Parts: sequence; structure tokens; C-alpha cells
Amino acid sequence: MEEFEFIFMLEFWHKILNEFEKTSKSLQNSEVTISTTSNLYSSLAQLVQTFRDNFDNIESAAKEKLPDVDYKSATTRRRKRKKQVNDGNTIDADETLSPRDKFRIQAFYPMVDALSTNLEKRSKIYSEISEMFSCFTDLNASLSDIQKGIDSLKEKYSEDVQKDFAHELDHFHLYVKKHHSEKRNISHEMLYEIIVCDKIEVAFPNVEAILRLFLSLMVTNCTGERSFSKLRRIKNYLRTTMSQERLTDLTILCMEYDILRSLNFDDIIEKFSLSKARKSI
Repeated sequence: MEEFEFIFMLEFWHKILNEFEKTSKSLQNSEVTISTTSNLYSSLAQLVQTFRDNFDNIESAAKEKLPDVDYKSATTRRRKRKKQVNDGNTIDADETLSPRDKFRIQAFYPMVDALSTNLEKRSKIYSEISEMFSCFTDLNASLSDIQKGIDSLKEKYSEDVQKDFAHELDHFHLYVKKHHSEKRNISHEMLYEIIVCDKIEVAFPNVEAILRLFLSLMVTNCTGERSFSKLRRIKNYLRTTMSQERLTDLTILCMEYDILRSLNFDDIIEKFSLSKARKSI
């Protein structure tokens, strides 16, 4: 912990993980959509890539915490490799690079590039899914463009998408432009809200079904993992003989805590007490 590289990494990961935590909390929102997730991953990848040019700033912050310590390789005795006959005039990279440049090129850059590459891969996956449904939000799309979008959807969701509802989607675009022209940069959520609020599900059944399909696509499973973290509290050492059925019921009650708190149990308790009363009246 007294090495300069450790303090440097501490400064770097403090800045990075702080942004990762805020993005992770946004992704755990139950109302987040695929398109928003793609934008979050893309912006986070761009932010990580900017750290590649901030090596000097991170190094300065680390030196403020540990001013009298240099890079480890600068104080360590360098072991020279014996040259072989077939080496020729080749020069070892470790001999030409300073300790600072060696750490920057061999440790810092690969770490930042790996983070950025993985985030871009995730962003691309979500972006491709969002692109398949982009024909719904493009109100000025021609009938041929709409048909191309529907055909691409049909390839991925063959059982859910009907191939011959291009005219229905074109009709829906005209309806939105005529009666909801005040809305700008319309999203899939807004389109579905229009269908529900105007009660036009019967007029546009396929559009309503595909929009519902897009909005119900799972972005992350963080919420489910968080709910199961209470299992140790539900099944403690006092409940070791509890049956699977009761454990399942208690887990559901724990997950649906908000609904549970809104219920009134007075009638249930009264009926239970009367059924278990042993004293004859």
C-alpha cells in the first residue's frame, strides 16, 4: 500500500467506479428501456476513453498523497538479460522506457482500453436491439422503410410479429402526427402511452403488441438479485424445519413489501382467532 502504483490505481478506480455506481443505479430502475441503456453504456465507454488522456492528472493527484515515493521499477535493481548469439542488434524495450512510461504503456493503457472495449460491446448489443424497433419512432418514415423494419423484426421475433401490418403502422404515424403534433422527439414510451390513453388498442393491435414487447424487454436482472438477498433473513436458524411452500410464500411477501403494507389484516386475524379459539362460549 506504500507503493506509488497502488496510490495511482486508487485514484483511478475511485474516479471510474464512482461513475460506474451511478450508472448501475440507473440501470436498476424498473422503468429503464433498451434505448436508454444503450445510451448509458455508450456515454460511459466514452468517459472511460477520456481517462486515457488524463494520465498526468491522475499521477499528480497520486503524488499529492504520496509525494516522496517514485515508481517501483525506478528504485528496484534492474536485472539484465544475457544476450544470445542470435539476438543481433535488438534492444530490450525495458531498457529504453522510463519507469513512468513503462507503467503507462504496459499497465494503464491496456486497462483503460479493455474497459472501454467491453462497454462498447455491451452498448452495441443494446443499440442493435433498439435499432430494430426504430421504425416505430420515425414518424416520417416511408412505407417501404416501415416494411424493411418490420421484416427485420420478423427475423428475430417470428412468432410475435406479423409481416403484413406496415399499413397499420403507417396509419398510426399519421394519427400521431395529426392529433399529437405538439410532442417532439417522441419515444416508444410516449407512443404506447398514446395508444393506452386514447384507447385505440383495437384500431392498432399489432402496433400495441410490438410496443409492449419492446418496453417489456429485460435490461438487467439486478432487481431480482437484490430481492433474493433477504433469503438469509427469511430462513434463519429458527425456521430450519420450514417447508418449501411456506418459504416461497414468505419470499413473495418480502418481495412485494409495498403491496403487503397497504393491506388490512384485521379481518384475517379475527377469523384466525375465532377458528383457533378453544374456549367454548
